[in-house]
Amino acid sequence: MTAPPRPDAAPLTGLKIIDLSHFISGPFATMLLGDLGAEVIKVEPPGGDPTRLIPPFISEGNSTFYYSVNRNKRGIVLDLKSDPGKAALRDLLADADVVVHNFRAGVIERLGFDFTTLHALNPKLVMCAVCGFDSVGPYGELPATDSLVQAISGVMSITGDPDGPPARVGYQIGDTAGALFASVAILAGLQARNRDGTGRYVEVSILDAQLSLLVWQAQDYFTHDIVYSRVGTRLANMPPSRAYQCSDGRFVYATPSALPRWWSGYVNALGRPDLLDDPRFRTIDDRRRHVVELERIIEDAFAKHDSDHWVTAFQRMGVPVALVQTIDEAFAFPTVARREMIVEVENADGTRQRMVGNPIKAGGPASFTAPPTLGQHTDEVLAELAARRAAAG
Repeated sequence: MTAPPRPDAAPLTGLKIIDLSHFISGPFATMLLGDLGAEVIKVEPPGGDPTRLIPPFISEGNSTFYYSVNRNKRGIVLDLKSDPGKAALRDLLADADVVVHNFRAGVIERLGFDFTTLHALNPKLVMCAVCGFDSVGPYGELPATDSLVQAISGVMSITGDPDGPPARVGYQIGDTAGALFASVAILAGLQARNRDGTGRYVEVSILDAQLSLLVWQAQDYFTHDIVYSRVGTRLANMPPSRAYQCSDGRFVYATPSALPRWWSGYVNALGRPDLLDDPRFRTIDDRRRHVVELERIIEDAFAKHDSDHWVTAFQRMGVPVALVQTIDEAFAFPTVARREMIVEVENADGTRQRMVGNPIKAGGPASFTAPPTLGQHTDEVLAELAARRAAAG
């Protein structure tokens, strides 16, 4: 496939985003948009984004947590409880395209930057609010963390081994999903503004985002009153899709049941073509009813050979298969480097640091700058505001 011509500018070049958010849900969204060319100015309180203080650290006041979601931004410090801080933020917002926050309910209003006030200041401004559970009422005032949202959304109840306790998904699926939906909401708000000529308020709840990701588990509940529980690595509606341990101790995951040809290829790869004619396993429903018996047969087969053998055997039969990899192995996977999913940025002190790249390949030059140190660009941005005020007379 021939690559299309590369545009001269990144797709969001010319957009100005003011990021008032902290932790993950807001900063990750604005970082993705910054990667795509938007100018993002991160506004922090005098003490900084709380994630700066969560170890481990890259440098003083610069944790890996903070670092991971704040590249391609300029960073300034403003005390939004003070009159000078409020005045500076109003100046920033006067010609901005987007403002993002994830304050608890009532905070943005108490600061004097609710959407009605900002719409009067800048009618073209899009405001994106990311909340934990809700933006009004008692749940709007409660603190929300990724783990709490996983618990409330039912995600923990379907994660883990059948005979074990509910388990947390191993990464920040709540916050990051909220961020992804927030970035879509921002772009939708901008498109509406482009069409109608006026800004609008868009909102994403992290809990809503988690519920939306339940997809077929939610639909099975609505349609058939099925309430799924923990099934380990098993794909509940498509047995015997599961991770099986090989003779070398590694685990391999193969998915046989979605298509009849995959099931045929699967049993042939196992060296058990007789399973095709076994009445217990002929259809997906049959395999679901007899899943324990089927898994015992497959476990015995997997234990006879190492992981390389099984990956090769299933690939040869056209069955979707993967070795269960560790994170370091994942970043060494052959496609990762070609797709620029590891990027390098230069810190203010001249050191260089690797980061996860942006999965969106949208054309235009890719440029990545290191996350700002606390207040790194305050003087620069305030000088720009002063120059703009002077030019306006």
